[in-house]
Amino acid sequence: MKRTLWLTLVVVLAIVGYAWAEQYLATANGKGLIGKDGIRWRAIYAQTLSGDATGSSSGFMMSVADKTASYSVSAADCGKVINASTSGTKEFDLPAVTAVSNGWFVVVANGGGATLTVNPYATDSTILGLTNAAGDAISNSTAGNSMMLIKTSSGWQPLAPYGTWSDAN
Repeated sequence: MKRTLWLTLVVVLAIVGYAWAEQYLATANGKGLIGKDGIRWRAIYAQTLSGDATGSSSGFMMSVADKTASYSVSAADCGKVINASTSGTKEFDLPAVTAVSNGWFVVVANGGGATLTVNPYATDSTILGLTNAAGDAISNSTAGNSMMLIKTSSGWQPLAPYGTWSDAN
């Protein structure tokens, strides 16, 4: 009886271990990727959420909206990357904090090296930690820089800013 139970346990562990090995791909520094075949999820951190749903209609994938001119971000843009895809001067205007719920978020990206200004709606909020007065805008002029902005009860909370973003007012 003990031998049968032990053998069953070994077989179950071998099957589970094989399945786990197919789902996990070790990378450098003790990190790894989770997923299988064409659907490979990257490590998830508190400050970012990224995934690669290449070749699949499932999984987490953010929609990218390339903008070649100034743009008014709307409530329908929740979860999107709004990308200044060309150089020049551009302004992205955020929606009013009363128009979106807590937890609503957007990523603003400067993919084209634009002189990019991100404006809160009128004077209804600050971009916490980056502006010193309600309605102040933030700016960036370096290609490849980005930032997620999340609407909280306190206003716009920047999350995982990459590059230098400064108060434009």
